[in-house]
Amino acid sequence: MTGAAPPPNRGAHTLAWWLAHHHARFLRLAHRAGVTRDQVRRFLAGEILPSDEAACAIAEATAGAVLPMDWERPARASWTERPNNAAWSKRA
Repeated sequence: MTGAAPPPNRGAHTLAWWLAHHHARFLRLAHRAGVTRDQVRRFLAGEILPSDEAACAIAEATAGAVLPMDWERPARASWTERPNNAAWSKRA
């Protein structure tokens, strides 16, 4: 067995940790970001990337923990490892 697949990008990795750390619900985040709950799930899975507008709304909803540019950057760690970026460190 090779283990779990790595996060598709830094945005998905950081958002997953943000949701868990803040006990946030997909539906609440989706509403605040102007997307559907299914779109949030697909962002996390790496199936789709948020539009520029949605990425900015996610950044606002997460108080900058997940930045728009994070969706284009490779993840630096596995799903089980805490994200290692300046925005997360300031807000965790």
